[in-house]
Amino acid sequence: LLDRELNVNGLSQFLAWEYVPGPETLFESIGKLEAGHLLEVDLDDPRCEPTQYWDVPQPSRNPGWKAEDWEEAVDSKLQECVRRQLVSDVPLGAFLSGGVDSSLVVSAMGPAKTFSIGFDDASYNELRWARRVADHLGVDHRDEMIKPDVVDLFHDLMAFLDDPIGDFSIFPTYLVSRLARQDVTVVLSGDGGDELFGGYETYVAQQRASQYEKIPPWLRRGVVEPVIRTMRPRDVKKGIINKAKRFVEGVGHPERLSHARWRLFVSSALQEALFTPEARAQITADPFLHVVERFEHSREREPLDASLYVDFKTYLCDNILVKVDRMSMATSLESRVPYLDRELVELAFRVPPELKVAHGETKVLLKRLAARHVPPECVYRPKEGFSIPIKNWLRSRFRPLMEELLDEKRLRKQGILNASVVERLKREHLAGVENHSHVLWSIMVFEAWHDRWLGTC
Repeated sequence: LLDRELNVNGLSQFLAWEYVPGPETLFESIGKLEAGHLLEVDLDDPRCEPTQYWDVPQPSRNPGWKAEDWEEAVDSKLQECVRRQLVSDVPLGAFLSGGVDSSLVVSAMGPAKTFSIGFDDASYNELRWARRVADHLGVDHRDEMIKPDVVDLFHDLMAFLDDPIGDFSIFPTYLVSRLARQDVTVVLSGDGGDELFGGYETYVAQQRASQYEKIPPWLRRGVVEPVIRTMRPRDVKKGIINKAKRFVEGVGHPERLSHARWRLFVSSALQEALFTPEARAQITADPFLHVVERFEHSREREPLDASLYVDFKTYLCDNILVKVDRMSMATSLESRVPYLDRELVELAFRVPPELKVAHGETKVLLKRLAARHVPPECVYRPKEGFSIPIKNWLRSRFRPLMEELLDEKRLRKQGILNASVVERLKREHLAGVENHSHVLWSIMVFEAWHDRWLGTC
């Protein structure tokens, strides 16, 4: 048996990114086999030496191709990849959020059963879009509203996270999987579309940062940023104030992280404060290193392609796919991802950057394709993302659980995290003066993981 010793370097990375980047885990003596790698073991000389068997190739453009040529190529390849995934001897369906990625997958399936989940908070609820797409495509659609008893699921879902992820959307992913499993055994999902075709707002933020930095420093740092930081976050999912606060927060993170600055929820200063001196002494690795190394590896790519490559190799592999796989398999549902067919991935990385993100618009090419198959109003709308109103729920339905897991006496006895700093984050969040939901939730997930694997304090 292996020793169950906490990897504090891994915990530092987990709190920074909400997942543990491969090949690390939260166990000191256990590592992960990274995506695109294989492990060959010689029984006569048992050593584990992972080797990489595939990586995203360096892009080679198609000279003379116009935007229409790229659209036709991607449309044809995506439909081909979806057809490959339809082979099944058991009932098959698809997740349908009403967004671009899942709508394109469903449009290529023909007759299908589709499933989606909604929330009682209107700013987080996309059911109307999923229903609109389903009606347009004529598919057999089912949806369900998340009920307040979602809190009761917490410990059940934690049991499926042997190496934890702090992504809030484990809840809707599990619930939509459970809903789908009532009718089908296999589902297709739209995961991968954002990383291949430029779907995240972090890419837009990185482009706008260069414009923002043209503002005189005295005005940025002396007026704009202090004013924005004093604004109270709003309860809605996004909105101009929440976006402004998030943008300013990201700008303050290290420039070497490029667009990933806006994926980071724990600054270097907060990292320093969060750990006790004893735990901090065990942190020997830069929690940002895995992102920096992959940017270094993609130096020959254009800036946007480099960002997509980094997300493809980190956020997608270590967060998104882990979440979907564990939450779907927790309900005995197989999830397939047509966008991650190798041929489509390699084609997508050849598509010119201006057909992915341009003039503040994300997924330029993919939206044009989607508008061929579903109503344009379902395509050209603000991206919401698959999340839950956890920042509000921590002040209400999840508050008792937060108080239990982040109890000051408990943390002091454990000796890993600075209890007084965690207490301050809780107070500020509960008072509504700051949104600390991401770091508070990640600590809650860690504490639940710690109870299961290393013993309750």
